[in-house]
Amino acid sequence: MPARSTLLALAAALAVSACGATMVNAPGHAGEYAPVNDGDRVGVIKFRDDDLLREKRRQDAYKQMYQACAGKYSIVDEGESIDGKEISHYSNTKTTSDSTAQSTTRYRPRSTTTDANSSAETNTSNSSTTVVRNQHYWVMQFRCVHDSSAASFR
Repeated sequence: MPARSTLLALAAALAVSACGATMVNAPGHAGEYAPVNDGDRVGVIKFRDDDLLREKRRQDAYKQMYQACAGKYSIVDEGESIDGKEISHYSNTKTTSDSTAQSTTRYRPRSTTTDANSSAETNTSNSSTTVVRNQHYWVMQFRCVHDSSAASFR
């Protein structure tokens, strides 16, 4: 029974992860060695755009942008991106055969033995397969919006 519940939990986790957006770059968070204009850098988020869960993923993207900005944000640009993935497979099959034979002939005064060995290698198959899979993403660039009244309040 525990194996079944583990399998169900794994399936649920995979289903939830497939429903979300992915933060590619958070806005203006490159660390202490970043350039002085790092705060002006836009954030980038993407989500899969090729099935029925598109709207759910977009809502997840909105939530992640809101969290990354600790509040208000604006979308600077958005559009489609197609990521291609190429998978290649190369196969080489060889057939090798070895054989040994021995023959003995006996005559009354003497006996003769003959040994024969043979080896053969044949290259029988070379194949190559390439598969290209395209995944469609919707990419949004966003910028955090800071309340201007808070700056004048200081």
